[in-house]
Amino acid sequence: QFIKEGGAEDDFQYKPDELSLRFDANYKLIKDKKTKRFKEQDKQRGKNLIIAEEVLGELRDFVDSEESSNSFNAFKAIQQKWKDIGDVPSQNSRTLWANYNALVHRFYDQRSIYFELKELDKRKNYESKLVLCDKAETLVNIENLREAIKGLNDLHHEFKHMGPVPQEL
Repeated sequence: QFIKEGGAEDDFQYKPDELSLRFDANYKLIKDKKTKRFKEQDKQRGKNLIIAEEVLGELRDFVDSEESSNSFNAFKAIQQKWKDIGDVPSQNSRTLWANYNALVHRFYDQRSIYFELKELDKRKNYESKLVLCDKAETLVNIENLREAIKGLNDLHHEFKHMGPVPQEL
């Protein structure tokens, strides 16, 4: 159009119209917001990485501690913290997840061992209580009533403090 109107090709300068200027301004605004958002997400992922490492440390200490009746609730609380963390940098994601899974498996392994040992203790207590019952039955043969009652009380005290037996027994 410029050349048709008699202008020289070297003298041409592009002058954008109003619509192109508005488009470029909005495009730059969107690009700037997008860049800012990505930077914020990267910063948050860095913070989440620190939190995830702290939670893994807490879980590691927890798994290394002794099993108790409250252990499962504490474990569930740590699991919830882990779920609430959010995204972490992708280069650290696999390592964190592998460490977390290893610790969770270790917890459940130790928990099953704990309950097996508890069951063995209950079986042992059951056998010991059967022996005490046999001893109590022999007290019938003692002539001195006072001595028999004292022996029975001693056996009763020992029986009470021996510990639990399997529920079905």
